[in-house]
Amino acid sequence: MTDSSQLFDVLGALTLGGLLGAIGQGLRVIAGLKKMNDDAEAADVASADLFNAARLATSLMIGFVAGVATTLSLGPAKLMNVDPSGSAQILLGVIVAGYVGSDAIEAFTRSLARIPAPKINASLFERIDTFSQPTTPSLPPPASPPPSLPAVPGRHVTLRGAMSTFGGPDDHGVGPDEGLALLEASDLAQFPELFLPQQPPGTTGLARRLDPEAFYIACRWNYDDTPRAHLKKIQVSVVNPTTGAAERAQPVDWGPKETTGRVADLSPGLARKLGLSTDQNCVVVVPLPESAAPAAPPLSPAAQLKVLKTDEIREIFGRFAYVESSPRGAIAITDDWPSRNIVTIKIEALAHLVAHGEIACNKAIAEPLQAAIVEIAERNLLDRILKWDGCHVPRHKSWNPNRDLSAHSWGLAFDINARWNAYGAEPPPKGSVGSVIELVPIFESFGFAWGGYFRPDSTRDGMHFEYCRRAAPGGQIVS
Repeated sequence: MTDSSQLFDVLGALTLGGLLGAIGQGLRVIAGLKKMNDDAEAADVASADLFNAARLATSLMIGFVAGVATTLSLGPAKLMNVDPSGSAQILLGVIVAGYVGSDAIEAFTRSLARIPAPKINASLFERIDTFSQPTTPSLPPPASPPPSLPAVPGRHVTLRGAMSTFGGPDDHGVGPDEGLALLEASDLAQFPELFLPQQPPGTTGLARRLDPEAFYIACRWNYDDTPRAHLKKIQVSVVNPTTGAAERAQPVDWGPKETTGRVADLSPGLARKLGLSTDQNCVVVVPLPESAAPAAPPLSPAAQLKVLKTDEIREIFGRFAYVESSPRGAIAITDDWPSRNIVTIKIEALAHLVAHGEIACNKAIAEPLQAAIVEIAERNLLDRILKWDGCHVPRHKSWNPNRDLSAHSWGLAFDINARWNAYGAEPPPKGSVGSVIELVPIFESFGFAWGGYFRPDSTRDGMHFEYCRRAAPGGQIVS
């Protein structure tokens, strides 16, 4: 056999191994697509909105590389001479290697280097493995705030905008002797969890001694509202508005500079835990001192609003034909009702939460919904909307196929801050992270009833706002 023919045989074996690996990763993708569809239904969004072609291509490429690596580990000759009828375990082994993806690549590199743990590549493989997952950042179903995030008492201010990371021995964006605006050397004993045990060589400042895995933050604090002494005694809530993930962080510094266009600098560990990268948006909820917290006025549902029954919705907004599209309660409308009644509106104020700020809704609520968001922004309450969780989503109530259709099917209802306003639970009080109570009177004034006023049993629905009809002074129901 000539050298050229041997080369072609080896290349053929490597290509075959790569394709088998891609098949293995494809099986993983199929499972991930199923989970993505389930997450989309739970979060009231379309599956197409969650699909990421780049991640799919990356996953398949990882499978291909893992298959090639496994073929090299076995020796290309084994794959070149395999008998499919008798040695299926070899082919299956390469497919399994493609399924586990980055683990197979890591094992191969270890075998080449003949060392037990490659220090440089370990984190790289961890990051690659996250891309091999065929799902988008998790979209949790409506749930109460996690135990690590108790309600924030009293008033608070909310900052929203782009973020970056800072701090630690490897952050050369800060000088080796640069300190922190809120903490000094005398505070090391009070905040040992924020700092490395020893000062990094060649540095004297606390900024480079910060432990990059600790959860800390810098913002352009208003010291009149939140004095330095107050900031040292509290932790703030940091939220990824895309996924709803949230964590507590300790204020340590003032920044970033206004010229950066960012509102916060997070520790690398905090950013990674929240799934955030530089210049992505975050939300920071800062509790104000207790002396600044006024008593919350009592709330009650607007007397002029009447939630429509489903049969009334059908009579007023039209009937449509549909089929059940999922055992979990989703439906598919089969006639032209959506083309005649559903419109896409653009609300620039929500562009950071919804792609291009575009929302599909019933044409009847287009103007009042836009007007309500404008008023919320004018009252400086827009930061109370941490997450937009869907409007026109054809489905049964509470995704239960045994119940009647939800007002979402007609595009007459929308959900916000679902993570903090679980269906059937008491909505978080005013001043808590994710609370919508301050928005309720505004939405009511534009004809949207709040689900937090539904019966205080299993139907309480704090995330939910639904367009209603108004009661005239004489009691007659009018549009």
